[in-house]
Amino acid sequence: MLDEPVVDEGKLVTIIELEEGEPSVMQVEHEGRVYLYGRYVHRDLDTGKLQGNYWMGKIDKSKSKILKGARWELIDQYRKWRADVEAYEDRRRQARYSFENEAYKWVSLQMNEWDRENPKPLNPLKN
Repeated sequence: MLDEPVVDEGKLVTIIELEEGEPSVMQVEHEGRVYLYGRYVHRDLDTGKLQGNYWMGKIDKSKSKILKGARWELIDQYRKWRADVEAYEDRRRQARYSFENEAYKWVSLQMNEWDRENPKPLNPLKN
Protein backbone atom coordinates (compact mmCIF):
# COMPACT_ATOMS: atom_id res chain seq x y z
CA MET A 1 0.00 0.00 0.00
CA LEU A 2 1.31 3.47 -0.85
CA ASP A 3 2.10 5.94 1.89
CA GLU A 4 -0.01 9.06 2.05
CA PRO A 5 1.58 11.95 0.12
CA VAL A 6 3.50 14.38 2.31
CA VAL A 7 2.02 17.88 2.45
CA ASP A 8 4.54 20.73 2.73
CA GLU A 9 2.52 23.68 4.04
CA GLY A 10 5.22 26.12 2.92
CA LYS A 11 4.53 25.27 -0.73
CA LEU A 12 0.75 25.69 -0.60
CA VAL A 13 -1.06 28.18 -2.80
CA THR A 14 -4.74 28.88 -3.28
CA ILE A 15 -5.88 28.91 -6.89
CA ILE A 16 -9.09 30.63 -7.98
CA GLU A 17 -10.16 29.75 -11.52
CA LEU A 18 -11.14 33.00 -13.22
CA GLU A 19 -13.81 31.38 -15.41
CA GLU A 20 -15.61 29.35 -12.73
CA GLY A 21 -14.46 31.15 -9.59
CA GLU A 22 -13.87 27.85 -7.82
CA PRO A 23 -10.97 27.90 -5.36
CA SER A 24 -8.64 24.99 -4.66
CA VAL A 25 -5.43 24.49 -2.72
CA MET A 26 -2.34 23.12 -4.41
CA GLN A 27 1.13 22.19 -3.25
CA VAL A 28 3.44 23.67 -5.87
CA GLU A 29 5.99 21.22 -7.29
CA HIS A 30 7.23 23.31 -10.22
CA GLU A 31 6.46 26.75 -11.61
CA GLY A 32 6.96 27.30 -15.31
CA ARG A 33 6.42 30.44 -17.40
CA VAL A 34 2.88 29.52 -18.40
CA TYR A 35 1.85 26.69 -16.09
CA LEU A 36 1.97 25.92 -12.41
CA TYR A 37 2.47 22.23 -11.62
CA GLY A 38 1.51 20.70 -8.33
CA ARG A 39 -0.58 18.32 -6.29
CA TYR A 40 -4.02 19.26 -5.02
CA VAL A 41 -4.46 19.26 -1.26
CA HIS A 42 -7.76 18.66 0.51
CA ARG A 43 -8.74 19.24 4.11
CA ASP A 44 -10.66 16.57 5.98
CA LEU A 45 -13.85 18.33 7.09
CA ASP A 46 -14.10 16.28 10.30
CA THR A 47 -10.51 16.36 11.55
CA GLY A 48 -9.09 19.35 9.67
CA LYS A 49 -6.10 17.20 8.64
CA LEU A 50 -4.56 18.02 5.26
CA GLN A 51 -4.66 15.24 2.70
CA GLY A 52 -2.31 15.25 -0.24
CA ASN A 53 -3.15 13.86 -3.64
CA TYR A 54 -0.99 11.69 -5.92
CA TRP A 55 -2.40 13.30 -9.04
CA MET A 56 -0.24 16.08 -10.49
CA GLY A 57 -2.23 19.06 -11.74
CA LYS A 58 -1.32 21.65 -14.34
CA ILE A 59 -2.78 25.15 -13.98
CA ASP A 60 -2.64 27.86 -16.64
CA LYS A 61 -1.49 30.91 -14.67
CA SER A 62 -3.18 33.33 -17.08
CA LYS A 63 -6.58 31.76 -16.36
CA SER A 64 -6.21 31.67 -12.58
CA LYS A 65 -5.69 33.97 -9.65
CA ILE A 66 -2.95 32.56 -7.43
CA LEU A 67 -2.78 33.49 -3.74
CA LYS A 68 0.06 32.53 -1.39
CA GLY A 69 -0.82 30.04 1.32
CA ALA A 70 -3.82 27.83 1.91
CA ARG A 71 -6.91 30.06 2.10
CA TRP A 72 -9.39 27.57 3.52
CA GLU A 73 -11.83 30.36 4.40
CA LEU A 74 -12.24 31.06 0.66
CA ILE A 75 -12.98 27.41 0.02
CA ASP A 76 -15.50 27.40 2.89
CA GLN A 77 -17.16 30.53 1.46
CA TYR A 78 -17.33 28.93 -1.98
CA ARG A 79 -18.83 25.71 -0.59
CA LYS A 80 -21.45 27.71 1.34
CA TRP A 81 -22.27 29.71 -1.80
CA ARG A 82 -22.61 26.48 -3.87
CA ALA A 83 -24.95 25.02 -1.21
CA ASP A 84 -27.00 28.25 -1.28
CA VAL A 85 -27.18 28.12 -5.10
CA GLU A 86 -28.31 24.49 -5.04
CA ALA A 87 -30.98 25.29 -2.43
CA TYR A 88 -32.13 28.26 -4.56
CA GLU A 89 -32.30 26.10 -7.69
CA ASP A 90 -34.33 23.47 -5.81
CA ARG A 91 -36.78 26.12 -4.58
CA ARG A 92 -37.00 27.55 -8.11
CA ARG A 93 -37.72 24.10 -9.61
CA GLN A 94 -40.40 23.48 -6.98
CA ALA A 95 -42.00 26.88 -7.65
CA ARG A 96 -41.96 26.23 -11.40
CA TYR A 97 -43.59 22.83 -10.91
CA SER A 98 -46.23 24.39 -8.69
CA PHE A 99 -46.97 27.12 -11.26
CA GLU A 100 -47.12 24.63 -14.12
CA ASN A 101 -49.40 22.37 -12.08
CA GLU A 102 -51.78 25.26 -11.32
CA ALA A 103 -51.69 26.36 -14.97
CA TYR A 104 -52.47 22.81 -16.12
CA LYS A 105 -55.44 22.63 -13.74
CA TRP A 106 -56.73 25.99 -15.02
CA VAL A 107 -56.34 24.98 -18.67
CA SER A 108 -58.06 21.67 -17.96
CA LEU A 109 -61.04 23.47 -16.38
CA GLN A 110 -61.21 25.91 -19.28
CA MET A 111 -61.11 23.09 -21.83
CA ASN A 112 -63.86 21.18 -19.98
CA GLU A 113 -66.04 24.30 -20.09
CA TRP A 114 -65.25 24.86 -23.77
CA ASP A 115 -66.05 21.22 -24.56
CA ARG A 116 -69.45 21.57 -22.85
CA GLU A 117 -70.24 24.69 -24.86
CA ASN A 118 -68.90 23.23 -28.11
CA PRO A 119 -69.82 19.56 -28.32
CA LYS A 120 -67.94 17.34 -30.70
CA PRO A 121 -69.88 16.60 -33.91
CA LEU A 122 -71.39 13.10 -33.94
CA ASN A 123 -70.63 10.67 -36.72
CA PRO A 124 -73.91 10.17 -38.61
CA LEU A 125 -72.86 6.70 -39.77
CA LYS A 126 -72.40 5.38 -36.24
CA ASN A 127 -75.32 4.12 -34.16
